[in-house]
Amino acid sequence: MLFDRARWYRLDGPPLSVGNTQPADPQTFCEFEATFRCTMSTLSVRLLRPRLVLFEYPHDSGAAPGEVFRTGFLIVDAQLRPVNGSAPSLEHLLEFNEVFRYWRYSYDYHLTHHYWPLLRGCPVGPLSAPRPIERAGPEMDVFLDRWLPYLRVPVDDGAVVQLFSDKMSEAGRAYARNATEPPGWVVHADNRTYVWSAALFPEDVTPEEAPLLFSRPHTCASWVRLLNVDLPKDEPLTAFERRWTRARTYGRWIEAGSLYGFATHAGVMLGSGEKPYRRHFRDLYFDQALLLLYLRTTTFRFARRLAELTESMRDRPNDTRDAEQHSRLRRDFAIFTNLYRFPLLSNQQQAIEMYSLARRHMDVEELFLEAEKKIDATDRYLSGVDVQYQARVTAALTVGLGFAGILTLALIAEEAFTRWWEHGAWSGVWGGAGKAFGFWGVGWLVFFFITMRWGSRSRWLRRRFGMDSNG
Repeated sequence: MLFDRARWYRLDGPPLSVGNTQPADPQTFCEFEATFRCTMSTLSVRLLRPRLVLFEYPHDSGAAPGEVFRTGFLIVDAQLRPVNGSAPSLEHLLEFNEVFRYWRYSYDYHLTHHYWPLLRGCPVGPLSAPRPIERAGPEMDVFLDRWLPYLRVPVDDGAVVQLFSDKMSEAGRAYARNATEPPGWVVHADNRTYVWSAALFPEDVTPEEAPLLFSRPHTCASWVRLLNVDLPKDEPLTAFERRWTRARTYGRWIEAGSLYGFATHAGVMLGSGEKPYRRHFRDLYFDQALLLLYLRTTTFRFARRLAELTESMRDRPNDTRDAEQHSRLRRDFAIFTNLYRFPLLSNQQQAIEMYSLARRHMDVEELFLEAEKKIDATDRYLSGVDVQYQARVTAALTVGLGFAGILTLALIAEEAFTRWWEHGAWSGVWGGAGKAFGFWGVGWLVFFFITMRWGSRSRWLRRRFGMDSNG
C-alpha cells in the first residue's frame, strides 16, 4: 500500500558546503556545527537528502479518487556526530529534537536561548542557492525557511511539477507570521513536525549498566523526556508523567536492551546501534508510522471538508447541491476506509503489537470514528430530507393521477352514453377513452419525472410541499 499508491522521491542537487565543510557522502545534504546549551558543547549535525512521499499522487489520468486523498510528507533525516572528541549524548538528542522540530515560531525564549545557538549554521533557502539564517528580517520566517524550500523543489515524474507555487508559499509565510488563517495545505494546525528518533548506545553498553532505564523506564526521566520530546531537565517526574509514559512504552525486548515508545507527536527507540533493531525501526516500523500519519492527516481532511459542507448547509438550507457534495464525500470516505484502514499490517508479532500501540496513542482510531459518526449522521439527515420530499411529491402526484382517473372515467361514461343514444351501440367507445387515459397518464408521468429530477432545486416547489424551512 505504501509503495503501490504513493510516490517516493529523494531530492537531488549538489551537496551543500557550509563553512569549510564539504560533504563527501553522496547521501548527505549538508553538515553544520551546532552548539548545545544543555552541555555547552559543540557537535556536528548531518542532514541527509530530504525525501518526499506523495500519497495518491495523480501520476496517471484518473489514478487518484479525489483531492482529499492527496497528502504528502517531507522527511528530513538528521544525525548527531562527534566533534573533537565530544561524543553525542542523550541530552544532546533531547535538545535537538525539541528545537529542530518547529516549523513555525513558538515563543521568544525558545528562539533566543535554543534556536539561534543550535541552528545558526543550518542552511536555509533553495537547494541550489543556500544561505545562512539571518537574524535581521522577520524572526518568524527562520522556522519556515528550514522546511519550505524543500517543498518548492520540482518533482520529475515524467513531467516536471512544482508542488508548491509562489502563492502557496506566500500564504504559508503569512500564516507563520500569525497574519492569516491556516492556508489550505496546512491540514493540522500544529507548530511542530512529527519526530521519529532513535538514541543508540555503543555496542558494549548493556542493560545492567542502566538498571533504572531498562527495569522501570517510566520512572527514568531521560526516557520520559525522549518520548515526550522535551528539553533535558533536572526536575523530578510527576505521577502523571510516569502513568503517561508507562502506557506508551513497548518493552518486549527490554531485557535485551531495547525500548520503543509511541505518542501523538513522536515515535522513539532507545537501544544498541549494532543490533537489527535499529534497521527495523528505521524501515519497517517507520513505514507503519507513516501510514498511521496518513490515516490521521486524511481524517483531518475529511473533518475539515465536512465542516465546510455543514457551514454551506446552514447558509443555504435544503439546497440539493450540498446533498450531492456530501454524497461524493461519503463515497470518498468509503474508498478511504476500504483502502487504508487496516487493524493489522504485518505477520510479525512485534510489528502487530507496536502498530496497535502506535495506532491507539496517535489517536488515529478515535479521530476516524468521530469523523465516521459525523458523516453518517449528516448522511442520515440528508437522506431523511430527500425521502420526505419524495414522499410529499409522490402523494401530490397520486392525488393528481386520481383526479385524472376520475376525469377519464367521466369521459368514458359521457362518450358511451352519447354513442348509445345516437347509434344504439357501444363500438368505438373504448378507443377514444383509452386515448384520453393515455394522454393524462403520460402527462402525469412526465411531470413526475421532471419534479423528482429537478424539482428539489426549486424553492417554489419545496415551499409548496412544505420542505423549505425559510418559506
